[in-house]
Amino acid sequence: MFKILFTIVALSLLIMALVKHERITVFKLALFSSLVYFLPGFFGYVQLPYFLGTEEIDAKVYIIYLLTLLTLYTFSTIFGKQKGKSIKFGDYNGKDHLITQLLVISTLFVFLAMLITMGSTLFSESKSDIAENHNRWRMLFQYITAIGLVYSFTIKKKSVFLLFLVLSFFNLYTGNRSHTALAFIGIIYLQLLSLNKVKIIKYKKLLLSVISIGSLFFIYKGISGALRAGLYDVVMNRLSDLNYYGSVVNRSEPFIVQNILNQVVENDYQIGLTVYKPVLSILIPLYSEVFGNVDTFSSLYARDFYSNVNYGMGSNIFAEAYSAGGLGFVFIFIVFYSFVLLFYEKIVFFIQDNFLRSGLALSIAYMVFYIHRNNLVYQLLIQKRIILITLSIYLIAHIIFYMSKRHKKKI
Repeated sequence: MFKILFTIVALSLLIMALVKHERITVFKLALFSSLVYFLPGFFGYVQLPYFLGTEEIDAKVYIIYLLTLLTLYTFSTIFGKQKGKSIKFGDYNGKDHLITQLLVISTLFVFLAMLITMGSTLFSESKSDIAENHNRWRMLFQYITAIGLVYSFTIKKKSVFLLFLVLSFFNLYTGNRSHTALAFIGIIYLQLLSLNKVKIIKYKKLLLSVISIGSLFFIYKGISGALRAGLYDVVMNRLSDLNYYGSVVNRSEPFIVQNILNQVVENDYQIGLTVYKPVLSILIPLYSEVFGNVDTFSSLYARDFYSNVNYGMGSNIFAEAYSAGGLGFVFIFIVFYSFVLLFYEKIVFFIQDNFLRSGLALSIAYMVFYIHRNNLVYQLLIQKRIILITLSIYLIAHIIFYMSKRHKKKI
């Protein structure tokens, strides 16, 4: 019964979001992202670790899905009616030129540092080997490349965009899909915002592009290791096998991370509000150094349910909320999350600078999409990294710009 109800509600909200003539909102973007991660709801099952079997989705999980979708749509309806809300990309000026130069130089420096420090392990066919050798240079490369991709599209500099596109696909090739995918989401979001009120269903080419790009990211996961290993016959065999495309869907990330929520709800797994204690390490400087590391929801869940699994399973933000206080607390979290999105909804129109808005668009993409496979502390860490990298480049560029202007005046 819940599967049928969810399917009807989800498809109804999707159709209304596509056909209504209104501006794109952060909430609508979050609605689309939620539908991707709630994909198992249409099938009625989730995948167990190592794909050893499937489990039927618990009724309470469907309630969480419905609460999330209906809350997001309600917020979108209420706050999407504001008139005259569209963004205009600023003119490419001296400051933008300096930011572009600094961004390109910084990215290439970080790229070289990553290649030197990680060496051949960066091209390993095993994603776990790459993850084990992951360092700060690779982390910086992933974020700065994503920011650069969004920004170069915004300023419409084809040569710069091509550079960041190549670097983004290199990032994709070396086993990281998320940053490149989320940069594209940021680009699409900004493009739709510039159109003011829009009936999305009319933009068939855009919809086809989104579906095609999304499908490619799903398909690529299963062939990435073979590509890095040079096993092109394996790649061709998989791509020519129709069964592979079925497994691309039902073995995709949503089916894995929704298993976490299903297990937590099914077993009424309770930790209490202390599950959010690790958040303090993000908000308070030197917290971990003084008080020591605190176990996150992901580590506690893995220990109590899947201690025999030797790979990272991701996390689930709603499972974490459920462990903090049950179904009632999940609803409180969903409402709180919607108000956080409202803050983004307001600030995106306030910021006029091309570079800052690009960083914000990427931050929004992570907040509406990637949040589904994270716990709260890691999600905040991502937002913190995007903000720090964006502001650092922005402030350094502006200091150089004003110092050079001052020097010219003296001459």
